[in-house]
Amino acid sequence: RDVGAEPVLQMVTRDRNRLALQSDLLSAWVLGVENVLCLTGDHPTLGDHKSAKAVYDLDSVQLLKVAKGLNEGHDMMGAELEGKPDFCLGAVVSPGANPLELQIMKLEKKVEAGAEFIQTQAVYDVDLFAEFMGKVSHLKVPILAGIVLLKSAGMAKYMNANVAGVTVP
Repeated sequence: RDVGAEPVLQMVTRDRNRLALQSDLLSAWVLGVENVLCLTGDHPTLGDHKSAKAVYDLDSVQLLKVAKGLNEGHDMMGAELEGKPDFCLGAVVSPGANPLELQIMKLEKKVEAGAEFIQTQAVYDVDLFAEFMGKVSHLKVPILAGIVLLKSAGMAKYMNANVAGVTVP
């Protein structure tokens, strides 16, 4: 923010319980963060801390509902806040997932829960992305195509083998 960039806080439900997530949201608002991307997060066994315990007290749809409630002026238990944030809430989707229908159903729930923008998993197949966009045209929220720059052929191979919903042609 100090250099003119607008941050997007990624809130991952995998790592924290509902009390910590709500506290982090309110703290972020006090610090001037206005944009929040709500994610469930990959299971820790997919990372380099395979013995870490996941929390998953909420999922991304539930976190969106909590953040929307804060925007409306109440906490997740319905207690009125003194003041209220005005977050711009976002969610994620994998346009290359198979089956795609399940991703679209969850995406519709995310928009209904309060998502105002969508960020996709990395997109490398433009035709597949265009097909996805046709299937979600009924959703009236901006969709940002995820871009991950490939540093090497090895990185492309790694993404194909290890990142769900991503295919590097």
